[in-house]
Amino acid sequence: MKNKISNKAKKIDTYIGFDSHIKGDIESENSVSIDGKIDGDVTCKGEVIIGKNSIIVGNVKAYNVTASGHVKGNINAEDFIKLTTSCIVEGDICAKSFIADEGAVFNGVCNMCSQVTKKDANQE
Repeated sequence: MKNKISNKAKKIDTYIGFDSHIKGDIESENSVSIDGKIDGDVTCKGEVIIGKNSIIVGNVKAYNVTASGHVKGNINAEDFIKLTTSCIVEGDICAKSFIADEGAVFNGVCNMCSQVTKKDANQE
């Protein structure tokens, strides 16, 4: 049986604005949109949308991840990871599907996983 994102998790209930700087981990049952700076891990059951001007120093784990900003850490997604033209990722990624637009920068190792393993991509 295919694991699909729940309707509840599709809802973006957390928005981190452009002028916000959060030091600490973020956990959400739904989706998160980030346009500010996060020093910590981001974990959610829905989608993480990383805005063009955002900076995340930490790991990201979600059902789907769309990144347009700068991530200094690993990204794990149960379904897909999309890196847009303005994205910079310095870390490893693990997902079923990986999309990188022309111009996206990715420095790390890509593992195509049928599901997220219990170990983070940075643990071998």
